Amino acid sequence: VDVMKFLMQNSTRLVCVVPPVRSNQAEREHGFRVAKFCPIPIGESPSSKRMYDVLNLGCIPVVLSDDLVWAFSDQTGGPLKHNSFSLQIPQNVVHFTAEQVCISF
Repeated sequence: VDVMKFLMQNSTRLVCVVPPVRSNQAEREHGFRVAKFCPIPIGESPSSKRMYDVLNLGCIPVVLSDDLVWAFSDQTGGPLKHNSFSLQIPQNVVHFTAEQVCISF
């Protein structure tokens, strides 16, 4: 629970969790650079640019989806072991609404 609270506090714009901040690319990149773990939420496809952005900025990716896969990884028949450089949390663990998040903190 502490890990999820940390992730939510460092990755969400929910007013009840984090005060609103001005949003721009430089602030976003700074947030990724100073964070140890960066959430990669479910997307519309099995891969996402966000996955590679956070790696490039020095974050350990935390994949919050059952479907996202890394290129050239063991998930696609490649040589890279995805669990050696990222974490993957099953969707059913992180499936919640904004109201549920606000109530639990």
